[in-house]
Amino acid sequence: MPPPLTPGLWYTSESASSSIAQVARIGSGTIEPVLRFRRGAMNAKRMHVDLVLLGGERSVEVSFHPAATVDFLAGQAHRRGFDPNGWTGALLRALLADGDRWGSWTPVAGSTASGSLPVLTVLGGLTHPLLGSAYDAGVAAAPEIPRWASPALAESSMAACAVRLFGPGAATRSVVRALAHLLLRPVVAWWQLAACTAAAQVFGPDDLALVLAASDGTAGVAADGADGDGSRLATAEDVVVLRTGLALLEPARAKRLALDTLTTAGEGGVRRLTTALQLLVDVREDVRWPPPVRLADFEAVCLRAAAVDPAPPAEPREPVATPLPPPPPTPPPPTRPAPMRPAWATPRAAPEARELTGSRHDAFSYDAVALSVDRQMIGELELVLPRTPVELTTWGRLLGNCLADFSAAVAARRSTIVGVRQRGALVAALELRSGERRVVQFLGVSNRVPSPRLTTVVLAHLEERGLVRPAAIPAAGSR
Repeated sequence: MPPPLTPGLWYTSESASSSIAQVARIGSGTIEPVLRFRRGAMNAKRMHVDLVLLGGERSVEVSFHPAATVDFLAGQAHRRGFDPNGWTGALLRALLADGDRWGSWTPVAGSTASGSLPVLTVLGGLTHPLLGSAYDAGVAAAPEIPRWASPALAESSMAACAVRLFGPGAATRSVVRALAHLLLRPVVAWWQLAACTAAAQVFGPDDLALVLAASDGTAGVAADGADGDGSRLATAEDVVVLRTGLALLEPARAKRLALDTLTTAGEGGVRRLTTALQLLVDVREDVRWPPPVRLADFEAVCLRAAAVDPAPPAEPREPVATPLPPPPPTPPPPTRPAPMRPAWATPRAAPEARELTGSRHDAFSYDAVALSVDRQMIGELELVLPRTPVELTTWGRLLGNCLADFSAAVAARRSTIVGVRQRGALVAALELRSGERRVVQFLGVSNRVPSPRLTTVVLAHLEERGLVRPAAIPAAGSR
């Protein structure tokens, strides 16, 4: 057994471009891998981070979520009775040495002399070199990077990042320069970056550069903290809504609306604009056209168009007597009934159960029927069961929902949580209520409903395995 990096934690090189962190297996004393760090194959200046689970049988890339990596390492240390801070400090020194050896991002000279470099800064900079350069300039470290922005920020140059985000035709010098200034705000403006990514297909390069430079990063900060949703990151679905809604407007009006949003309301305004544009897409025939270009007026117009009249006008009465009987009314054309939204598309709280009595690292117990679906492959999809409350908490961080609250219910067998991975990445999770053979909820990132193609395949597989009663499941995308 090689000497440990620090008591309880080993760090060894698997190859010239891969290293692994290992811990002692409880009970046997043998060491098992828990984290793998590897040099980027397509971009040698970045580092990838993988969670290694079940003794190396399963690995999940979490390069985009530094906070999940920190929580996972702290859980491993607590379980074995070691100091998480000591493990973290020793691991950071080893990672910085590997980053320097591989030619990855390294902090500016002298920043690690006091040993106070934040762990999120190191992990975020090693996995996303452009964020590392921003952190060197004093930008606050991000605990999570949106998945749609992660590949672009992992590029080795700002020009390559602009091509990834906006396309080759929009990556002009002025756009690249404005993007660089945007990333140097005190806190990374994810929502503004999402708006600019969506606008790249609507605006020309010059207008895109204006929108990138529109806000100084301070407008709308108070609103972010007041609306109760300031911690939510912009998702890929939000980018699609922004792109679709802005494309409905004339380019000049779309530009004026985006500039007004960013200069007057900042990041919080972009979230409000996303909600208003979703209404515009849904009820555009009822919106007074052309809509206004100021955010507050635009929101009001869209809300009025989407509102339901609480007191519709009464039906006109038929005349008392007529010389001739009126012709029979023409029957309306047959309409297809609107499909019902499935019950499992609504987020629900965990069922009541007694609190966990043991350690959060104790393994869950499952019956034979539930275990039969664990690690089952359905094409590119894989069904998995959480092994411990710590792993279930990690799932909640990755999906941005409250899966951590279900630990007691899973331990008491009140609920069964099944994760869905696509090409190794966790994309959704569903809850089965024990004894009822029904799906209580089936949701993805930020409690959004997964695509009908994914839900149909997974539900059919669970029905075949006997976990779900045979039933006609409506499409997940219907309303």
